[in-house]
Amino acid sequence: MSQEFNNTFELPVTLANATDLRAELVSLTKHPGWVALSDLMSQQIELRRIQVFSRAVGSSREVYAQEFTKGEGVGLQIARSLPQTLIEQLNSAIERMSETEEEQDGRPDTDSSPKP
Repeated sequence: MSQEFNNTFELPVTLANATDLRAELVSLTKHPGWVALSDLMSQQIELRRIQVFSRAVGSSREVYAQEFTKGEGVGLQIARSLPQTLIEQLNSAIERMSETEEEQDGRPDTDSSPKP
């Protein structure tokens, strides 16, 4: 059974939910634990970069090992950048939702039902 990978992030449906999630992510990125983990990931990325670029590979086995190390480095980069990427996506979504709400608030009532 094959499942298709979907790499898109489903943004919260409401403005309030998006605003709350953004606040949580901003709080996370400012937390001392995240700062320490992010620094650790940066160090690990650099170690893998040095390992990949400092030696030439000779055998196919070494090529596979090098590709594995590159994959680890990329995974660490993605993990380190994920909160900021989501914050940026949420900022855009919040801006769009806010504009939509403002436009809807400024429209005349199009309800055709009789008014009391």
